[in-house]
Amino acid sequence: MNKNLLIGAALVVLLLVGGYFLFANKSTTQTSEENVVDEEIPEISSEELGIDLELGSDRSCLAKSTDNQVRFTMNKTSDIKHVTWVVTYDADIPKSEQVEGASDKVNQSFENESDVSSGEAFTSEYGLMGTCSKNVCRCDTGVENVKFIFKVTKEDGKVYQAEKTLES
Repeated sequence: MNKNLLIGAALVVLLLVGGYFLFANKSTTQTSEENVVDEEIPEISSEELGIDLELGSDRSCLAKSTDNQVRFTMNKTSDIKHVTWVVTYDADIPKSEQVEGASDKVNQSFENESDVSSGEAFTSEYGLMGTCSKNVCRCDTGVENVKFIFKVTKEDGKVYQAEKTLES
């Protein structure tokens, strides 16, 4: 009978310990999920960063369209250490891919990032508005609504966001 009592006591202890870990882990998970907050990135104006946008042409494109590249210069970088940018734009859908009754435009985008030397103007490389494969490029045509979204990281580690639209 002592064996049965000992086995019963061991099972009770095992259930209590297992239950503790089960509920302790569950409450920790709930607490950490409740602490997750979507932080909005504070905005900074593109004028404060001295941003200028520029169009260019890539002559390697099959369609010899003009103004098929874009880049920017950030002139005010005194406390900036890193920049990430996303470029979005609308472009024509090639006639062979158009669907009757649907829009003849498609939204395209590309992104890049770079470290910045604080205090020195930063000029990005040109970004092609199109695609390249095996040294053959197809540039998008009918490009409009070109918009840059910048995320800059300052020397103190704080991140800010700025936007600028290319004036046609």
